[in-house]
This record gives sequence, structure tokens and C-alpha cells, in this order.
Amino acid sequence: EAQSTILEYRELLKLTQLTSRYTFETVEAQVVGDSPSNFQNTVEINVGSNFGVAVGMPVTDGAGLIGRITKVFTDHSIVLLLTDPEYAVSAQVLSTQDQIDAELPPTTSPGDTTPSGIPVENLGTTTTTSTTLAPDPLAPIDPNTTTSAPATSTSTTTTEVEVVRETGTLEGQGAERPLLLRFVDTSSSITSIKVGAIVSTAGGNNSLAPQGIPIGTITRIISQSGSSTPLVEVTPNASLKRLNFVAVVLYIPNNEAVGR
Repeated sequence: EAQSTILEYRELLKLTQLTSRYTFETVEAQVVGDSPSNFQNTVEINVGSNFGVAVGMPVTDGAGLIGRITKVFTDHSIVLLLTDPEYAVSAQVLSTQDQIDAELPPTTSPGDTTPSGIPVENLGTTTTTSTTLAPDPLAPIDPNTTTSAPATSTSTTTTEVEVVRETGTLEGQGAERPLLLRFVDTSSSITSIKVGAIVSTAGGNNSLAPQGIPIGTITRIISQSGSSTPLVEVTPNASLKRLNFVAVVLYIPNNEAVGR
């Protein structure tokens, strides 16, 4: 019993660390019943309307989004996992212009780079330090001379970092399959979206979740022949087959979002 309690405490601590960053209140719950399988994309949790849970609310674990509430009873609820083909949520990918430029072929000339090969204009911070060394403490002291403390001057210049935000719709493709991300603006997302980028909820009036809940990481980008729209696969942060403690975010989406 003690070992089980320690393990549960660790899971709750991980869950609390993530949910404490939300601007919405959350309700902690525990998964009951059978674990999800290849044929089951739902789980049952032990909180319901008696804790303010409502249909459409997002559900997370300590790693990120896992799904949304689809059925609510007095003391328990049903969660549709985000891998289900009927699940969809607005998502965003944030990247910096430096990250985008790093993937492009170099266009700088030798005169535009530092000895290390880094383009001068890409240096985020430039620091210039000049130091006057103190006299040798072991040298003889001349009483007719005066000494002063070491003088150090530092000047720092910081450039502004431009963040590129791409939005789209994240859809499930079934258990054991990655999530599929479809972008709204395909013209720019082709060059700005890279493997390894972090995907989170985009928020908005018609979204099922508030902005900023982590979802997963882009693991594959597939170019389609005859189409400018790439297929972007996302691997979720959460391990959906090992769910235990979860948190319901008390965010009420509008009826239009819930009905989709």
C-alpha cells in the first residue's frame, strides 16, 4: 500500500505541475474501468457533474492533452481520447525566424560571418568586455604611486526574436496511429513547420480547449504529389494506454464547437 501511494503521489505531482500553469480551474480525477485498446478510444473517470464537469471540457494528464468529455453522469464521465477519428481540436505551432532560417541553405558570404561561421546578423547578443588588470600583489609597493581598483565595463545589445505562429486543426486517426495536423494557411506553413516543433492548443471562440495546453511534437512531414498541402504527423506527449490520474480543465466551449 505504501509503494502504491508513493507512485500515485508522483503522478499527482506531475499533473499538478502542468495544470498550475492554466488560467482555468481544474478537477483532478482517476481513470477507472478498462484501459483503452486498439478498439476503444475512450476512458471512464471518477468525477462527474457533482464536480462541475460538463460535455466538451478538455482533459489532460501530466504530459498534455488527452481528449475531451463526451458523456457526463453524476459521479463519473466518459473521455474521448484525441486519437479517435471523431476527435478534432484547433492547434498551433510556434517557431522563431532563426529556427526557420537554420533549415534554409546558407546565403551569406565569407565577409558576413564570424570566425566560427555564424552569420553576424544572427548573433542574438553581442557582449564587449574591457578589463584593466590589477597590479601584481607580489610586486614591491612604491609609496609615491597610487593604484585604483580594477575597472570593468560591459555593454550588451539584444535583438528582438520574431515568433512565427501557424494554426490548423489536429485530428485523430485511430489508436496506435499519430495525430494528423492540417494547416489553415498552407503557403507559409510549408517552410516554417519543421520536425521537432512543439504543438499546443490554439484556443479561440470555436475551440474545444483554451490556448497553450501542450499536445505533442511533429515527428513527420509528408509532401503530397499534386498538392501544396503537406501531411503533418504529430506524436502526442501523453501515453494514452497508461493513463491513471488526469485533470479536467473547467473550460466550457460554445455549443458550436461541442457539436462538431
